[in-house]
Amino acid sequence: KNCSPSRPPLQSPPRGMVVYSSVAVTMRDGVRLAVDVAVPHEGARFPVSINQTRYWRSYKVRGMPTGPLKFAPPSTHYPSVDELLGAGFAVVCADVRGTGASEGTWPIPFSDAEAEDARELVVWAGAQPWCNGAVTAHGLSYEGTTAVLAAASAHPAMCACSARGFEWNMFSDIVAPGGVVNEGFMRAWANFCAALDANAVPGLFGITGRMFITGVRPLDEDPKGKAVAALARDRRNPSVWESVRHLGSADDPYGGARGGPSLASVSLCNRPGVRAASCAPIQLFSSWLDGTCARAALRMWEEVPAVREVVIGAWSHTGEHGASLGVRSVAKPSLKDQTAHAVDFLRRHADAHGAKTQGTAAQASTEARILRYFVMGTDVWHDTHTWPPPGVRSASWILHSDGSLSTPGSSQAPGPGGWREHTPDPRATTGTRNRWHTQNAHPVSYGTRAATSKRLLWRTAPVQAPLRVVGEGELHMTLCASYNHAAVFAYLELVNENGRVFHATEGIGTCERSAGEACELRLKLLPTAFQVPAGWSLQLVLAGTDAHTFPVSIPAGSTWTVGCGGGLAPASELSLPIVPPDDPIHFSAGRASMAS
Repeated sequence: KNCSPSRPPLQSPPRGMVVYSSVAVTMRDGVRLAVDVAVPHEGARFPVSINQTRYWRSYKVRGMPTGPLKFAPPSTHYPSVDELLGAGFAVVCADVRGTGASEGTWPIPFSDAEAEDARELVVWAGAQPWCNGAVTAHGLSYEGTTAVLAAASAHPAMCACSARGFEWNMFSDIVAPGGVVNEGFMRAWANFCAALDANAVPGLFGITGRMFITGVRPLDEDPKGKAVAALARDRRNPSVWESVRHLGSADDPYGGARGGPSLASVSLCNRPGVRAASCAPIQLFSSWLDGTCARAALRMWEEVPAVREVVIGAWSHTGEHGASLGVRSVAKPSLKDQTAHAVDFLRRHADAHGAKTQGTAAQASTEARILRYFVMGTDVWHDTHTWPPPGVRSASWILHSDGSLSTPGSSQAPGPGGWREHTPDPRATTGTRNRWHTQNAHPVSYGTRAATSKRLLWRTAPVQAPLRVVGEGELHMTLCASYNHAAVFAYLELVNENGRVFHATEGIGTCERSAGEACELRLKLLPTAFQVPAGWSLQLVLAGTDAHTFPVSIPAGSTWTVGCGGGLAPASELSLPIVPPDDPIHFSAGRASMAS
């Protein structure tokens, strides 16, 4: 399919013509938000794209003058300011309240006040003399969520949003997936936010960033940065880690403050405006290997009518690196082409908004919904208008006590039943470059693990023909642990002819039973799309911790026993959504092919 617009590509305006400014925009309660504005040139009106960030809207760089500039101040937005200017947008980038150079407090991510600020920024941008009446929103990660909040503002000027790599349910998607606190990410993110609030350059900016960046960029009215310094000195935002570490559910008050907001109250899944008919058209970018972001995108596809397009690849959180089957690689397509596709979506809807206000056809608003997904192991893309895709069926594999996996009725001789015993390793880990740590802007790399390593695993015989899995699998098992409320980490892997292991997906759950009690566990695996080549095997691995991400304490001498049927114990099985391999439907992105 070709998604390219008929108009020729727009070029970046010549340097020196763009008008940049950093101004304060006053909200309804008197709080002033720091806002960067970039207008392609004076004397014309443009569609506007808004970005609202918790990570500094732009940087103060050593040796760079303060006050009005003739070029874009350095920042790391997705898409970039220059890419949006090149597509004919004016660009508005704001520090959310209580962060960067903005006033106010940041009591919880995506607070009600922050959501209302998104609406007021849309109103403000739409009323500016350089706006043609069309406003869009864009962003990655935190900024992806604020972009969706802007899309849900129900303001007539808001006409589209492109969001990437965010969570639908804050508690179950990022804070405590499967009920286990994501300590590795949450601690790192908390330290990152604390450094930003102190106007100190975080370690995640790297050596080069720390050499040249000195803090958040002040407003033009504050060239010496005195106001920014005062804000940083007086800022008392609560610690993210201390606010979430003891949460038992999404409904518990964030930070433990009685009567305070909960993660449930600020999650997109509980924002009525997101599901409303007035929500602007939404495009979502995600990855099978980026935390739970693919699941979040699929939930929005199912529940939010405004979602017009979903693109799920195999990338790192930022899209800069490939991550197919857990291996760091070249992004397919490149981040440049991914961004071109996102910007094109915004531009088409901005143009359609203008056509609608002028009484002409509004093509973008009548486009069919489409979901585009990448199949790992094949390096090809598919298009579908339904999820799960047509032809998906469920297939089951039985877990046997000898470590084999077999399908009922297969020619493979079934393995023995009974209970399988195991001593969980308290040092088990997937490292610090997994799907969870990529959300701190790291590439994904699960590394190479030998299929014979000492892990609790079950493996199929080599498959005789390619096997394609598309969707969300489930592990149904009976587990008896010698300690209370054992956490269970399940990994679905591929093993090639040489014994090299590749990561496909995973799931996390908790046995809500006391020590020694049998627990029937239904553990959902995160959605995925991959193909097992002929001659390779499928492998299921269980662990009791992921030490660098979910450091669960396992008492010394602990044991697990897993039921493996055969009339001697309860049966356990792995169910996966299978689809017949077929010819891919490639698609184009903007002006560059997304099919590699």
